[in-house]
Amino acid sequence: MADGADDLLDDLVVHPAMPLSVLVELCDAGRCVCALGHLPGPRDFLLRMVERHGFEESILTVALDLYQDPAVPTGEFALFARRHASLEWMLRALAPARASNPEKEEAYRGLLPGNEDAIGHHAIGLARSDERTVDDLAALLDRLGSPTVLVMLLEARIPDAAKRELVEQRAAVVPEVAVALERHRKLLRAQSKDLGAPESLELFATRDNEILFELAGNPRTAREVLDELAERRGAELAGKTRRRARVTLI
Repeated sequence: MADGADDLLDDLVVHPAMPLSVLVELCDAGRCVCALGHLPGPRDFLLRMVERHGFEESILTVALDLYQDPAVPTGEFALFARRHASLEWMLRALAPARASNPEKEEAYRGLLPGNEDAIGHHAIGLARSDERTVDDLAALLDRLGSPTVLVMLLEARIPDAAKRELVEQRAAVVPEVAVALERHRKLLRAQSKDLGAPESLELFATRDNEILFELAGNPRTAREVLDELAERRGAELAGKTRRRARVTLI
């Protein structure tokens, strides 16, 4: 079919009356992949999307479903999550979610070392939850805490006074927190919708790989910075930064 016909199919596949057999046929044919990948289910169909196309939105939806469904055994969730643990977006999305049992949460936490963003958001979720105690938060910080995680907690709105006090006490004895806090603020500025060109030049001068990655995706970044990031090589995140900057320049 012509591209125009596929555009029409994109609109049709989201209709609740669309037969599952047609969705499967389109999936196997590699057509309407984006539209199909954003469907909420059923789970078996989304698993097919994951197997055939590795579609990230489908991975995310299935991971959340398996994590929160009490009928799903822990092992089934753990196996799926391990297979896709390199997808940082999935780990980040699971961070505030409530597992259907403690074993699933433990399996999730086992995937977190090295991903401070997901750890931080998981900690914020515990800190804000009325169902989780200050001891729960303390246990997580004992295991996975870092200056960056503490900074994220300090900047989060934590309504519980005891949890807030715990975070402040932990941060007070970590000299690196001040440095991490400043870096975290620079990361946020690199993402900001009101970033100015002069400020983007200052952030570019840090040569921090993660800050450069955020600048690469911000259309407010100075053109000369984006031009240089579009050719970046030989550093961590260089490939992702280069591709991101080229998309932003379009």
